[in-house]
Amino acid sequence: MDNRTIDEVRKNEDKLINEIELLEQENKKYKEVINKIYEITNYEYDFYDSIEDIVNDLENILKEVEHE
Repeated sequence: MDNRTIDEVRKNEDKLINEIELLEQENKKYKEVINKIYEITNYEYDFYDSIEDIVNDLENILKEVEHE
């Protein structure tokens, strides 16, 4: 391989590493949101005054991972 090809491979490798890191961060955020939803639906249900309050909280949680 010539130097140009090696440089291209390194650039692509760096790009892929960055993309993987971003995906891992996004995945972590999704897991956090899923856990929050799980808590509301399974444990905190009794603490809400109305179904509207639950729906509002769930919508707010989902907005945390909503793409623009």
